[in-house]
Amino acid sequence: MAQSLKTQQRNTTTNIMMLPIRLGLSIIATILLWTTSGSDLKSQSTRSFNFDYPESKSVSFPFELVNNLMIIPVQVNGSGVLQFILDTGLRTTLVTEIPSGQSVRFNYARKLTIRGFGEGEDLEVWQSHDNLLRLPRIEAKNQTVYVLTHDKFHLSSQLGMDVHGLIGADLFKEFVVEIDYWRKVIIFHSPEHFSIDKFRYRKFRHIPLIFHKNKPYIAVTVQMNDSTSFVANVLIDSGSSDALWLFESTHESIQHPAKSIFTFLGQGLNGDIFGYHSRIKSINLAGFVLDKPTTAFPDSAFIQKSLDLELKGRNGSIGASILNRFTVILDYKHSSMYVRPNSNFRNKFYYDMSGIELRMPYAGMPVYKVHAIRKDSPADRAGVQVGDQVMAINNGLSVSYTLNDIIALFQSRAGRTIKMRLSREGQMITVKFKLKSTI
Repeated sequence: MAQSLKTQQRNTTTNIMMLPIRLGLSIIATILLWTTSGSDLKSQSTRSFNFDYPESKSVSFPFELVNNLMIIPVQVNGSGVLQFILDTGLRTTLVTEIPSGQSVRFNYARKLTIRGFGEGEDLEVWQSHDNLLRLPRIEAKNQTVYVLTHDKFHLSSQLGMDVHGLIGADLFKEFVVEIDYWRKVIIFHSPEHFSIDKFRYRKFRHIPLIFHKNKPYIAVTVQMNDSTSFVANVLIDSGSSDALWLFESTHESIQHPAKSIFTFLGQGLNGDIFGYHSRIKSINLAGFVLDKPTTAFPDSAFIQKSLDLELKGRNGSIGASILNRFTVILDYKHSSMYVRPNSNFRNKFYYDMSGIELRMPYAGMPVYKVHAIRKDSPADRAGVQVGDQVMAINNGLSVSYTLNDIIALFQSRAGRTIKMRLSREGQMITVKFKLKSTI
């Protein structure tokens, strides 16, 4: 059933019909550039985010962590609670879907086109001004919000829970933001009352931030192999579930290793993104060395249009699979980032060894369907097909698993046997394969 989205345009009300919401897994550097009619799209906000009580020194609240992504509660113009991904790689606020049975009023809307990674047509959105956004004990008036005219990303079906949008730099730039990935708590500090010199922050290391169009970049040392290393300029992208992206066209030392697989990497604003998935030797972040991070090398055909308008000298992105190994402090006003390793730091970097990408047609309901199969993967060779519904895995009914449980299982250990019972066009099929390390 289509949903209605109420907007105001020159003091009139226009109904926009939204496509049905499908609920769902791989979020990767999705929104990297906004343009309209060839020009930069700048926020029209005239008021910043503020604490509900001006005397507050900080506000903290828990967040959901799903597939490495932070999900926080947001209300728009008095709506019910929506769930947004907190995304440092995004310059403003984007609503991707409206919950079934809800209407959200967006003020003074006009249609625009936006551009991002992916090969395809520019995307049509509504740009809406003068909106009220609320987080727990934080609010902002007169905010600009962009609303997709149809659900392009199906975030809910990819993540296995209701997700309605993304929120970015407009929130980060007003506070010192401390992200405790281990405890799953985020703290918004008043810049006037925050001091990194406090005893509790003595083990944090400083990294200078460079900004381009309100997005944060840092320099890291990338060790491609035993003989090749270089300093890379990378976007800090908490909205990417991956560890690292490197762009081969931007530096002579960036070449995907011989041991790589060509695969679907994720969905950008303008379509699917394909490229190579592999590992490099290490990455050095403020002296903290992470060994053998999984690394994506997107095909230049899918990203060049956007890279032409990105920060000159940008070589890639650091995503949440690296960030979640630290407690991270982002101080935009002082162009500073601080990091301290947490208990995740020594964990290996895992990746899918089955070749299956699952989605949930209905968020919150344990129904899992095969959305894509990597060619020549263990699942492909076992006969798993797109559209199959998973009924059982390793003798456990699918209803006993969360999507995160299945993802963890497919990433667990090379050589592990996976037995699946599938429903295909009314018939029950059993397949068996072993997880295989290919990178």
